[in-house]
Amino acid sequence: HATSFERIFYVPFLADLAKPGALFDPDQTEYFGLLTFVPTVLHVIVIMRLNTTYRKVAEWLTARENHRLLEHHEHSLIAKRFIFEAFDCYIS
Repeated sequence: HATSFERIFYVPFLADLAKPGALFDPDQTEYFGLLTFVPTVLHVIVIMRLNTTYRKVAEWLTARENHRLLEHHEHSLIAKRFIFEAFDCYIS
């Protein structure tokens, strides 16, 4: 039974791929179960790409703030990167 929040992310086609005997069945013995790691690897790649994008956005936003001191610029950039990456990594 899925909650209403979980239903937002539920994709029936992908869920069918994880059923027993399907392509991403965690108990499969074919290919030594390596196919079960495909979603995890894809997730890691997406997170890395999002962090790269967020870093560029944070640098662009901080540059537009036009800080007088380099120290203020760096503090602002660190705060933005922390917020973006914490959201990205810890929410997923």
